[in-house]
Amino acid sequence: MKLGITTNVFAGPLKNKEIDLEGIVSMAGELRLASVEIRDDPAVLDPSRVRSLVSLALASGMSLSYAVKNDMFGKDDRLLFERAVRLASECGPGTVLRLLASQDALKAEGKNGYSAEDVEKLRSIMEEYGRVAAGSGVVLAIENARDPLYGREGYFGMADLMRSVTAENVGLTFDPANATNFSLCKSPSGEDEVLRFVDELGRRIKLTHYKTTSSGVVQTTIGTADVDNEALLLRLSKVFSGILCIEIPGSPGLSDTIASVESSISYLNARGLSKYLA
Repeated sequence: MKLGITTNVFAGPLKNKEIDLEGIVSMAGELRLASVEIRDDPAVLDPSRVRSLVSLALASGMSLSYAVKNDMFGKDDRLLFERAVRLASECGPGTVLRLLASQDALKAEGKNGYSAEDVEKLRSIMEEYGRVAAGSGVVLAIENARDPLYGREGYFGMADLMRSVTAENVGLTFDPANATNFSLCKSPSGEDEVLRFVDELGRRIKLTHYKTTSSGVVQTTIGTADVDNEALLLRLSKVFSGILCIEIPGSPGLSDTIASVESSISYLNARGLSKYLA
């Protein structure tokens, strides 16, 4: 695995215009990170700007991945997806495009996962999206956000969904902290279930988002967590060789955000966890 970062960490400073995407890519290079995930929720960046970001990243030996905010049950999702594929393809063959399944489908009270009908609809959409993306050399990675890892009480989770999808270029953006987040996940997991998911679905992971929760609450920096970091990274290292992408919440201001990123990297080094990030 190699360490990367998502521009979403800098959402506050980006909004305040303290930094831009180019500045984040340059900073990532200075921190000797291996990759940057460009978060472009509505998929509206100009292709020429994406190409410029690619050139800037390559100058520091980094790769880029792409991420949008979609909902596969949304009426305009196909159009957003097609824009996202075009932009991701500008980053080069094999670029990972992070997508969501359907967060709206999970919002109903008492619905602890996807229904069987949801799973079948999502499977069909993912298979079709996979065919489209393959034509542009893009790899799709569906993230577990609200989505539980495993189903509960007659509902289905991300494990069931991914097992139903056969397209080789459709995989996972794995976010362990989303799965243990009490305020986000519809049916939060404990450490045992997160590690089981890695063992069972790890070879479908295309990208990992990395932050930590403590007692189910997302922390501002990577640190002691509900899922032991050593156990998690050891399990991941056996099945996943891609980017471990820092996705801590960040702060409204740039200096505080940078401090949190540096603190997170220092924690990994101090605990000997960087041995998994060669």
